[in-house]
Amino acid sequence: LDEARKQAEGGYSSCSAVIHAKIRNGFVTENPGKTAHEWQVDFAEAIELRLDCSLLADTGAGNTMPFI
Repeated sequence: LDEARKQAEGGYSSCSAVIHAKIRNGFVTENPGKTAHEWQVDFAEAIELRLDCSLLADTGAGNTMPFI
């Protein structure tokens, strides 16, 4: 993810901190009272950066969040 962030900086309009804030704010708006885990935000960012990636998480761990 770090390497993709560096490569995307030239053509990507936002930095990682801004992307994380947008993802977290969107999550809180849709899920009042809940907080996104860092791995969920990282995975959502990876999707935003159009990386090929896989997610392994237990049922009920919140693995759907990054796709929303």
